[in-house]
Amino acid sequence: MNPAVQALLDEIARAKKRAAEKKTQQAATQQTQYGILHIDGHLQLRLPPPPPKPSKEDCCQTGCTPCILDTYAEQHRAYEKTVDALTKQFEKAQKGEEAGCEFVHPHTALPGGLLDPLRFIGIPVRRTQDYGARSRLLVLEATSKEFVLSLGEHIHLRIGCRENGWITKPFTPVMIQDSDGIVRPHVFVRLYPGNPMSRFLSEVQQGTTLMVRGPVRTIENMTRALACPGPT
Repeated sequence: MNPAVQALLDEIARAKKRAAEKKTQQAATQQTQYGILHIDGHLQLRLPPPPPKPSKEDCCQTGCTPCILDTYAEQHRAYEKTVDALTKQFEKAQKGEEAGCEFVHPHTALPGGLLDPLRFIGIPVRRTQDYGARSRLLVLEATSKEFVLSLGEHIHLRIGCRENGWITKPFTPVMIQDSDGIVRPHVFVRLYPGNPMSRFLSEVQQGTTLMVRGPVRTIENMTRALACPGPT
């Protein structure tokens, strides 16, 4: 088998494994409380786990913005600030200066969804629809509760290309009610001749697993989102 094809298949297998592992982590996280807790009549400090560090392979080396390593650095700085604040609060609480409080760190308490800003997760395509020769719709196998994006956020799709190695591009899904009545992420793509990503997306079929990372937020995307006129 061609080494590039084998590398792509290996990456898809890893992405599927990450998706399964995240569901297991979500179940455990939802039953865990972090912060300053009263347990059996005593104050205890239970720190949240740090954000998972991406591997070198997680960086696509194509200059996408923001890079997964930059996202990790930002989340790790926020985590360190949280740990420092909780530690100081715990010391005061032990001295009776401050009552105990519960706290869940937003970056490491996994949301009830599939997306992960620090990992590419394998998400299958539910269906596709062509709009002429240059446009295509990909409906992902996920619900609105599993696929949570806020205003100005988008996702990164990654593919393996024989000529160019890993290619990562940003896309902004639209949450629309599908034919089965469930709101799902719809990804509308523009296809360009000779473009490796376009070539791959033009051949995607039902059941194809896409490697997805998100939510991703950039200043440019937030500016566009905030500039859009509201409903009248």
